Amino acid sequence: MHYIFELCPKCMDKLVERKIDDFQEYIAGYCPNCGSMLENVFSGRNKADDVLYKITLDKILDKDKWDEKCQETIMKIGESNKEETLKEMSIEGSTIFVGDLLHTYLNLRILDQMDTIVSYRVIPDFPYARPFTMLCPDCGQETVYRKQELNKESMKHGLYCEKCKEWVMYKVSPKSQVDDTKYYLEAVLEKVKREVKEQITYKLQNLYDKKIEHDRIIVLDKARNIEDVLSILEAYNIPYDINPPYPYKVPEIKPTFKNEWTEEEIRKLIEANPGLSITVDELNALN
Repeated sequence: MHYIFELCPKCMDKLVERKIDDFQEYIAGYCPNCGSMLENVFSGRNKADDVLYKITLDKILDKDKWDEKCQETIMKIGESNKEETLKEMSIEGSTIFVGDLLHTYLNLRILDQMDTIVSYRVIPDFPYARPFTMLCPDCGQETVYRKQELNKESMKHGLYCEKCKEWVMYKVSPKSQVDDTKYYLEAVLEKVKREVKEQITYKLQNLYDKKIEHDRIIVLDKARNIEDVLSILEAYNIPYDINPPYPYKVPEIKPTFKNEWTEEEIRKLIEANPGLSITVDELNALN
């Protein structure tokens, strides 16, 4: 059983949800307002829900192309002014839109045209398959989405013409950014400093499938969404469990706060400063 969601290409004001058993049985409906044939805009195995989706702006991939037109696009999506838009552009992970299923879809259509310029995230993940087609400019045949491994760290992905055997549109990304595997991450923060806990909690805000209870965090998400949390855990030597095993190098960050001093560190500190008399407990109490 599948659910197909249709939209009038002229009115674009209401989603029509239809339940079918076989895609071959699908026949497009017509708009009750203008009579236009409805388009199948996305489909999946779940009925529509009342979830509010959030679109966050992760990175500007090509600053040379970030012109006034792109600024206007972000202003349109977020219904914000130029000053607010420029501020959002300067902050990684800033929220540019919060809304329902229909308006999330409409904004994703706009962002599809900027895929090689900006990187964005939908929270929670958009749960439906969106048909995205593009014709090859040389032969006119419909392109297909393809991934190709370039090396141990990078993937080439985009739209490919199987007739011409050429890429029509593509970009190169780290493998972690195109990995759709959901990783189960669990960590205990019982002995972690308050400031570090706040750093981790802040990064968890933009994750949907997460649980924070007492001093334990549990997350189920894709590699590209959890790597910031992993970086903090690694930087402060906080033990964690992840399944399946994480196959990518965790980005390194410099710790902002000092971890607890160890006996070995105190010994080296005293050796470097003859006459210094201090214990681990005394030094840690100063942190």
